[in-house]
Amino acid sequence: MKTNRNVFLLAFVAFVLSLILTSCAGAEHETTAEVRVVGTAAESASRSVSAAAEFASAEIIVDDRNITDDLKPVSYSTSGSTNDVEFHADVPVLGNTVSYSVEPKPGFVFDEWEFSRDARSRIRREHGQNWMNVMREIMMAIAGDPETIEINPDYIRYIRPTFDRGAYFDASHTTVSDGNADIGTKANPISNTKDLATFILKYSDDRFDDDELTIKFTSSSVGALDFSQIHSGTEHRYWDDEREIELKLIGGYNSKWNYSGDRTPVTGITLPDLKGFEEIEIEFRNIHFDNLDYSVLVGDYRSGDDDREFEFRNCSVGTLSNARFVNGLIVETATGDKSTTFVNSVAQYDANDTYIHSIITDYESGEIRGVNNIVVYADNDKPSSVEKQADGSNYYIPSDVYENSFGLNRYKTSDQSLIDELTTATALYEDVFDDDNHSYGNIEIDDDMIEEDIVGRERYLIDDDGHYWDTPTVSYGPYEYKWFDD
Repeated sequence: MKTNRNVFLLAFVAFVLSLILTSCAGAEHETTAEVRVVGTAAESASRSVSAAAEFASAEIIVDDRNITDDLKPVSYSTSGSTNDVEFHADVPVLGNTVSYSVEPKPGFVFDEWEFSRDARSRIRREHGQNWMNVMREIMMAIAGDPETIEINPDYIRYIRPTFDRGAYFDASHTTVSDGNADIGTKANPISNTKDLATFILKYSDDRFDDDELTIKFTSSSVGALDFSQIHSGTEHRYWDDEREIELKLIGGYNSKWNYSGDRTPVTGITLPDLKGFEEIEIEFRNIHFDNLDYSVLVGDYRSGDDDREFEFRNCSVGTLSNARFVNGLIVETATGDKSTTFVNSVAQYDANDTYIHSIITDYESGEIRGVNNIVVYADNDKPSSVEKQADGSNYYIPSDVYENSFGLNRYKTSDQSLIDELTTATALYEDVFDDDNHSYGNIEIDDDMIEEDIVGRERYLIDDDGHYWDTPTVSYGPYEYKWFDD
């Protein structure tokens, strides 16, 4: 009887537990999602942002509800730019995860999901030892910057969708230009570079203090990017209030405008005549250049023309020529007689070149100028110089391990055991490249370039107040695996 009673009690407990678990499984989380977005404010006076300003960049949908009209500017003033304004809304939601979508309006594009400036410190403070799991969950939700994500509503407060003025470009599309269709939208993207230049001029004319235009490309081959039509004359006026060109060119999207993982092929680039311009800034992201003459971008460095700024993220080059300084590029072949400094890049070994936080391929022997690199040598043929130089300045890896572990992007591995070894590099001092008297060659590098990796992730630098006993390590190579607080 005792045994039967125990069996009955166990069965009863199991039944009660099943009811509790079934009830819990059906319960949905009710909370308030703290939504923040960054874009353009619409005002009757184009130079002002007031409490009545409306969010003009996109429709924002949370949990199948359009909350665009609920968005209010976080801060505002009667003067200043109407761009990069932060808006806020508190949205009641129900569910353990919710859908969060953005629909850019004509003349705008969605740029990326970004963490708020205090996100990492807040996540650490609010989630304690579980903060890394929260970070991973968020990063998995926003990976590739899709325009619709599924996310825990409690995590929405840590991220912000950001928008720029701009257009979508699909070389395989036939653009409708009957006067009634909005050109440059996802539904009617631009399909040739001539129309692209026209669009850029149209949206720059008569605008006040605008930030850069962003152009999103599908992964179809673009051909040559020709911006020669853009200049500062009276016929084609480009932002003549400041005479600055600021463009962001982002490739690698599929037909539904989700990031495909590919790079958009570009055969070459032609820039406008810079006479009359004070500055030109172009960011390239997820682009592959068949051939790139770097001197076309940067001009003649001896002339003192330093008003050109080019940033590369996840970009590659088939043949690179005439480059003195390269940041954030995967280079298949480099030509020319210049000594080149590679930062956050992948490039073949050359004894005359300098490498900082890069991957050096095809190494056989010789001195390596630089620090915190991943050096790839031939299988079963470990150079004797490796033994001499393996002092913590660089990390050496055989080519078969590199080919098997780093995949198509060529700069990142998911092998956790390898990552554990790669994240032991010594952090650099922020002013180590400020003069010509250091051990890495006679070069000068802006510390902002060292502080970001090949995809724009943060890397730790030691400032003037840093001490060796509280200095964290960073990652060898161009990709920073660790996360650091702002």
